[in-house]
Amino acid sequence: MPLLTPQSIPCRETLSRREALKRIGGFTALLSGQIAGAAVARPLVKPHVLRPRAKRLILLVMNGGLSQIDSFDYKPALARYHGTPIPGLSPARRYTTGPLMQSPFAFRRYGPSGVAISELFPEIGSCAGEICFVHSVYTESACHESALRLLTSGSTASDASPLGASIAAALDTGNTNLPGFIRLCPQPSAMAASETTHRFPIDIAEFAGHIFDPRRESSATIRLYGEGPQARACLAAAQLIERGVRVVELHQSTGHPWDAHHEIRSHRRAAREIDLPFAALVRDLKSRGLLDETVILCASEFGRTPTAELSGSGRDHNPRGFTIWLAGSGIRDGSAYGATDELGLRAVENPVHLRDIHATILHLLGIDPARHTGSSPLKPAAPPSRVIHEILA
Repeated sequence: MPLLTPQSIPCRETLSRREALKRIGGFTALLSGQIAGAAVARPLVKPHVLRPRAKRLILLVMNGGLSQIDSFDYKPALARYHGTPIPGLSPARRYTTGPLMQSPFAFRRYGPSGVAISELFPEIGSCAGEICFVHSVYTESACHESALRLLTSGSTASDASPLGASIAAALDTGNTNLPGFIRLCPQPSAMAASETTHRFPIDIAEFAGHIFDPRRESSATIRLYGEGPQARACLAAAQLIERGVRVVELHQSTGHPWDAHHEIRSHRRAAREIDLPFAALVRDLKSRGLLDETVILCASEFGRTPTAELSGSGRDHNPRGFTIWLAGSGIRDGSAYGATDELGLRAVENPVHLRDIHATILHLLGIDPARHTGSSPLKPAAPPSRVIHEILA
């Protein structure tokens, strides 16, 4: 496999962030006020339903490309090689590729697996006993638009149906008041001069009354999630799951909050938005008795390089080795699987494609991944994927 450099990852897309989100559907929902996936056609072939171990899925999308080596994939070798070129890099490439850069963040170990997690995520770290970290994920796209489509649908095709819509079409929700799949994308919105709240891509009140009304929750639950639009969105996800929605897909925000090309320390701001709310979601579902019935997948569309950008102290996109985490029903909690090389450049131990993650989730939901098909008759089936039995309880 050739060395990973910015030049070896082609990306010709030059869409604005707004347009890219329109195309993947998240911002379309915000603009149209409609439910993403509610009107998606049912699969052409009904997937074979197996005995399920989970009933629901929550997909937490850290859009923009979280740096794995600054979050969940500690690489002490980068301190030794800091400021030097990637080993084996040709002289010509050294003029276009920045030097290796150590993480500016401190790490500590959490949970029974002793996984090293950076100071950005102390709350998620405290939940490590409930989480399985997969450190060897890879994908084929280094462009936000197509990589986000692959993460949320399993395909880079522009007309691909969201994974959540396909799951909802395959499984009966048993709830006639709410759709089987809802996509949320909170964004700040001025409600009063001294108050900030958030908007969602749907008006859920027309389906189930005041489902997002925080007054329905105890003060302890409100404090558990903290403040801000991401906190309210995670609480809404818990409420939706509790009321029978099969799949909730939650994007951290509009734009690409993790896209740190110029300064990797900007990860601090993005992490503050979601560290407590994401951890609270795990804790809250467990307290409601729903974690044993729900799979949570938290992922970015790709990771970031161990090298610095030439223009500053940021990192470029890296689709060849990054970390995702899962929790909930059927997942081997307190564990870690796979590894990247010593620099965090590419997956080398037990590589896992994003489609393998999807196949594993479908398997847990009782859907045979080998017989699962999307709603478009014009697109060929996705490349074969496998269930990762090693991360299952």
